Amino acid sequence: MKFRLKIAAVTVILVSLFFALGAGALLDSSFRVSLEREKEAALASYRTVTDALALTGTADSRTANPAVILRRFTSGGTSSWSGMWLREENGVLLYHWGKGKDESDRDDAEHTLRPGCYLRVEADRRGEEQIRVVGRIASGGSPVFGMTFDVSKVYDLRAEQERIYLLSFLLTASLAAVFSWLAARLLTRPMAALSRASRAISQGDLTARAPEGGDDEIGALSREFNDMAESVEKSVELAREEAEKKERFMGYFAHEMKTPMTSVIGYADLIRSGMLEGEEAKDAAGTIFSEGKRLESLSAKLLELLVAGRDGLSLEPCRPGELVRDYVKRNAPLTAEKGIELTEACEEGTAMLDAVLFLSLLGNLAENAARALTGGGHIRLAVNMTEDGFLLSVRDDGPGIPEEALAHLTEAFYRVDKARSRKNGGAGLGLTLCERIAELHNGGLSFRSEPGKGTLVTARFAAGRGRPSGKGDDRND
Repeated sequence: MKFRLKIAAVTVILVSLFFALGAGALLDSSFRVSLEREKEAALASYRTVTDALALTGTADSRTANPAVILRRFTSGGTSSWSGMWLREENGVLLYHWGKGKDESDRDDAEHTLRPGCYLRVEADRRGEEQIRVVGRIASGGSPVFGMTFDVSKVYDLRAEQERIYLLSFLLTASLAAVFSWLAARLLTRPMAALSRASRAISQGDLTARAPEGGDDEIGALSREFNDMAESVEKSVELAREEAEKKERFMGYFAHEMKTPMTSVIGYADLIRSGMLEGEEAKDAAGTIFSEGKRLESLSAKLLELLVAGRDGLSLEPCRPGELVRDYVKRNAPLTAEKGIELTEACEEGTAMLDAVLFLSLLGNLAENAARALTGGGHIRLAVNMTEDGFLLSVRDDGPGIPEEALAHLTEAFYRVDKARSRKNGGAGLGLTLCERIAELHNGGLSFRSEPGKGTLVTARFAAGRGRPSGKGDDRND
């Protein structure tokens, strides 16, 4: 059974129960009050007659004719009683008056009654309800006097009220069923929308959302569901992107391995078969050597990636500025031979670093910049200290990088200029490694480039500041 039907059913049951209890109690109370009122009126009429008989002394049939006295009570108009009789002690009926009724054969042991009267409600021979009042009169001979009063109208009124109650109950239950179903449908509409959204998500539509109307519990549930759905969508999207990256990585890796291996195997087979001699054999050997170095570079980069992904880095207080200056001092003569000027501008300060990984990142960024400067140029390395670490920037004045390529620079094996990278021995893993190293230091990489004017790569290290032990205070910390 649907939830809205359950709400409607419970509402109808409760309304019917309360209506039945309330109306039943009201009907019973009204009937009892009306019957008690009739009893009081009957008792009052009975006492009026008996008091009159007692005061006039006509209760004794030997001194007066009771019929004469009793007729006086009906001569003034319609009476409230339906029967009246007088019986002496020997059980002989002296007088009976009734509106078409015959009660002469009743025997209620009236001759055994003590002075006073009793009252009861009973049905006559016609099945009509009546009040019967019987008692002894405290007068000469103490005869038994009785009266009956028709109260069938009270019972008829109750029957009519019960019929009205039944119709009212059926109408109320029907209206309650209709309105409770409509109200339940209105209240559960957000839940139905929520169910549709969850069903759509289970079928693969991660963009499905539930309406967030209202400030009640269902509205809050819808908002929480949408937050959960958005988190699931983001997680699935990230998982899909990671899967695509891994798939591209495997494809690139297979391609990168296949190309040099094909060259090595092919030229080695030619040399082994003796088909190449002299300069041709020398060129083939050179090709084998260069492709072997390329494989060596590729394996080295993969190894560095594995090392960079290990847990528990050994971070120590280091001076990144000194590390950069030492790098420039060692490599400036080598870059000068290619027409490249390598300079630095470093602030003093200490930061928490894994020096080996930092130097690997520095070397990769500098080598990438040098590969871009095929016709010579300038590379500037800079260190700027921050509150939680430092920034390393590498700027070149080369040809720049197209805007559409900036988002893919850190993908494994991605190359902006594939032909030039292979010629220079690049493995396509340098920036991937650099990004991983920066992430291990709570940082990251950012790129800014303008075609024809050069490229700026910034690596942020945010593993904290520190003081190198045993080297004194750093005035610029």
